[in-house]
Amino acid sequence: MKTILVAGAGHGGLSAAINLARKGYDVTVIEKQKREEMGYDWEDAIELSAFDFAEIERPDESIYIKSHHMAYMSPNGQHVLKMPYDKGIGKRVHMERKGLTKHMFAQAEKAGVKLVFETEILAPVIERNAVKGMKIKDGDNEAILRSDLLIDAAGLTSPIRTHLPSSFGIVRQFEERNIFNAYRVYFDNTDGTITDPPYNVTFFHMNKPGISWTITDEKFVDIIVGKFQMKGKLTMDEVNASIDDFRSRYPYIGNKILRGGEKIESIPISRMISKIVHNGYAAVGDSAGMTIPLSGSGLVLSIMAGKYLADCVLGIGDGEFTEKSLWPYEYNYFQEQGKNYLMLDAFKNFFTYVEAKDIDYILKKKILTEQQFSVADGEPLVLPLKQIIHIVLNGLPVIEIFPHLIGALAVVPALPVILKTMPKEYDEKKFKKWEKFYLSL
Repeated sequence: MKTILVAGAGHGGLSAAINLARKGYDVTVIEKQKREEMGYDWEDAIELSAFDFAEIERPDESIYIKSHHMAYMSPNGQHVLKMPYDKGIGKRVHMERKGLTKHMFAQAEKAGVKLVFETEILAPVIERNAVKGMKIKDGDNEAILRSDLLIDAAGLTSPIRTHLPSSFGIVRQFEERNIFNAYRVYFDNTDGTITDPPYNVTFFHMNKPGISWTITDEKFVDIIVGKFQMKGKLTMDEVNASIDDFRSRYPYIGNKILRGGEKIESIPISRMISKIVHNGYAAVGDSAGMTIPLSGSGLVLSIMAGKYLADCVLGIGDGEFTEKSLWPYEYNYFQEQGKNYLMLDAFKNFFTYVEAKDIDYILKKKILTEQQFSVADGEPLVLPLKQIIHIVLNGLPVIEIFPHLIGALAVVPALPVILKTMPKEYDEKKFKKWEKFYLSL
């Protein structure tokens, strides 16, 4: 029987673990936190179809509500892009993270997965160019756990990925432009007012490079204040200034904290890293950069990626878990899911070069429209020639950032080439050639 270790109780790792344990694999998940402390104390958007795709039972309806109609807003609050709502009906919901985590744990144990908590993961065990397990610390004792395959679901700062040899060719540290800091809090809604739309995402709020949002409900106002780390870590002074400004816009935001009130650092906001497999190793979820690059949301992508990984492992059967045999996992995930987020990643990189006044102008002149941001909902990118001409002509007044805008748009014609040149079967020479092109965008 093949032994599978999962580093971290991330949703992608749990998704893979559930599917593999059902098929008789010996699967153990190692997590450093206490079981009862797992899951943030807030809601997050997720598509129920992800559970169907991963062949995991949907969570009970008691832990989610239908998703809110949303809009993107300029820093000055004067220009709004309302996203089409019909795409999300019956598809996207807001789900309690703690409830989702409990559900995934229950599904894992039902499938036969062993869950081990309060155990620190120290590093991978490397032997002859392969990952053969992990080194752990349980209390005062250190031990070695061996595996045929180690699934890395331990997040952006994973002690597995960050300690892999450079010769494996897997990114160990994310660039600061691919890291997001955020503070999230729920305040009471003093008079039950709901904005139209209820969910408003603001770019560069209070001149902070990043995104913030408000979601209004009859009982609460959900606020997140976010900042790209490459411009410095988010401070509480910035958080308080943003909350004060939101209160000036929405005077019904109360002072009573209902939940949250927590600052989270090291949220990945990146496209998939270029290589996520090696001999005896596969990364999934945040550890592999499987996120929506403008928001850091990765629940849907992680759960689906876990199924891609499990299918690949089942296809290998009694064979060895090598770079070559695990490659179909990366290939299939990228071809069917990861490709959709290249454009948003390019926009995110573009936003790190601009200022609030530039974003005001870009949204005012519709240089970027609902079409581009619909990629965040998994929709294919639509950028007709007429739109490109409009972008070029109206981008001239912001000439200092124009080269970065053109650089972002370069992803459009490059995408078909990226998909076509990605080797379907792993070949190091072909992969290196593809990787160079992939990283150049």
